[in-house]
Amino acid sequence: MSASQVMLAPKYSSRPVPAVSPGSNAAGREGLAGLALAVFLVSGSWSLARVAGVEPMAIWQPRVWAVLVLVALAFMPSRVRRVGGRTALGAELAWLGFSLVSITWAPELALAEDQAIELGLLIAVAIALHRLARTSRVERIATALRHGLLVLLLGLAAVALLGGVGGMGGRAAVLGGGPNVFGRNMGVLALLALERALGFGSATTTRPRPFALPVWSWVACVAAGLVALSGSRGAMISTFIAAGLLLVLGRARLSRRLAVALGGLGLFAALLVLTPLGERVIASFASRVLDLLVADRYVSGRDQIYVIALEGGARQPIIGHGLASFAAATPWPYAHNLALDAWFETGAIGVALLGLYLGRGAQLLGRLGAGGRELWVALALLIFVGAQFSGGRYDARALLVCVALALALPRPQPSRRSP
Repeated sequence: MSASQVMLAPKYSSRPVPAVSPGSNAAGREGLAGLALAVFLVSGSWSLARVAGVEPMAIWQPRVWAVLVLVALAFMPSRVRRVGGRTALGAELAWLGFSLVSITWAPELALAEDQAIELGLLIAVAIALHRLARTSRVERIATALRHGLLVLLLGLAAVALLGGVGGMGGRAAVLGGGPNVFGRNMGVLALLALERALGFGSATTTRPRPFALPVWSWVACVAAGLVALSGSRGAMISTFIAAGLLLVLGRARLSRRLAVALGGLGLFAALLVLTPLGERVIASFASRVLDLLVADRYVSGRDQIYVIALEGGARQPIIGHGLASFAAATPWPYAHNLALDAWFETGAIGVALLGLYLGRGAQLLGRLGAGGRELWVALALLIFVGAQFSGGRYDARALLVCVALALALPRPQPSRRSP
């Protein structure tokens, strides 16, 4: 070693060790984790067995592969230990774990087995995200998830626009997920596009690109039109509320937020008046909202379902009737409300654990401020509001993922001014 090298050695050895080891391996691991999360959130229970002509099994489901990849990535050997990376793992595992334990008093084991598999996947994802929050750059995972969701949801939207739609009563749905699932997916796409239109689609973006506003505003309008075309009133309400929150929380200047809001309204009006899609959207909205909801006060039996869930849960108020008991006792697969679903199947204990998780997540989110969390908070709100009208625990999986990412993202450091 030369004298110059000896003199320089202390200088370089005194540098602080980075929080995450640099290199393409770490970046590839984090990017793959984000992509696996995107597949998990979008694929639902769709199985390749439908096209392969084989016996339906869990191993044929892309969501199972995605979770296996995510868990393998999370538990890869790593020398990194991040300070922070908070999650609400304890409260989440308490709620999901008690729901899984309720299979021991389930009335029909065959029905409960499918939900047990879904709960097992949710628990595995929760543990994997908790591990990744301490061994990875969560912002890279969030960016990869954002990109993966954009690609997958744009693909679903393209299939719907090209005519590959099929649902109940003319309501749009893709890949057999049902109109309500399709509506929520298009709501997520609308928020992703709105984020890009606002100009903060990347944590490193400081100045929005000129074409971002019109292009992504148009994508958001088309996605909103597909939400209406799904006929899911819960998806319409939740998308509207979440989009409003994203506009309020956005880091963009007020002038740009106003431009996005007003420009989006103008583009949406043009879509309704000037395009064939707009004609279908108007017809769907008039039928599902104006005629059925407003004029006829038709709520798709939700009032009846809620009463059954409330009264039925009161007969077993402590621990509920067990996993999948609502599907076993009624014509509906779930109570179409996250809290009522927990009340009927897991009683007051399940409702308390769900409330603990939601309260813990909301408390931590309120303390952490913005710092790039706006999208994940808005998406969590979209899924949470939608879960009050349709969907069970597994359908709310995006809520768990978005809350975990929002909590684990590093806190923004205050800028230091030189004296």
